[in-house]
Amino acid sequence: MNIMDTGGFQQFCYEEYKRTHSSVDDIYRRYPLHVTVVVVLATVTVKLGSNSYWGHFLARVDVTLYYLAIMSALCSLTLATAFMMFGILPRTFEQIGSTLSYHRWRESYRAQLQQLNQYSEDETDQIVARATASTITQRLAEAVDGNSKELRGRLRLVNWSTYSLCVAVIAVAILALTSWIISFRGLTHATAAPPAATSSAK
Repeated sequence: MNIMDTGGFQQFCYEEYKRTHSSVDDIYRRYPLHVTVVVVLATVTVKLGSNSYWGHFLARVDVTLYYLAIMSALCSLTLATAFMMFGILPRTFEQIGSTLSYHRWRESYRAQLQQLNQYSEDETDQIVARATASTITQRLAEAVDGNSKELRGRLRLVNWSTYSLCVAVIAVAILALTSWIISFRGLTHATAAPPAATSSAK
């Protein structure tokens, strides 16, 4: 049975660390697509929803569905935009630290060991190497834990945005269908008032 040693665990943490940062980049790459879909659906909704059938609202099923579809599309698009905006807001991600800080720490630790006069040069190098690996591994594990929580929160918002877009697509499809039905049945945009009766004086 293979047992993960310290080096293997450090490599595992490093791969997870890179994966979390790569996943955040993927979220930012999705943003333009979401914006494009929102703009297209909003344009179609405004174009199809510009007719005035309020006089027949609740009086006919197709007109009622027409307005309900408009409201559903607008609400879903608003939610999709809000979720995506919150999902890409800048946040602080855990970092493992600069290489310069680790170099200074190694040199300081090496100097402390040399002052003890208890270890040879090779033993000192080995102790410093083990301590460095242990410190970096611990920092990687802490960074991965914090970044994973942050990533899950961002992905949750992106998923909610995607679900809202799906609802908006369905609403726009219903809007297009009901708009066609209303046009097919010959419903005018506004009911014209009957002409006033005129009387001629004799």
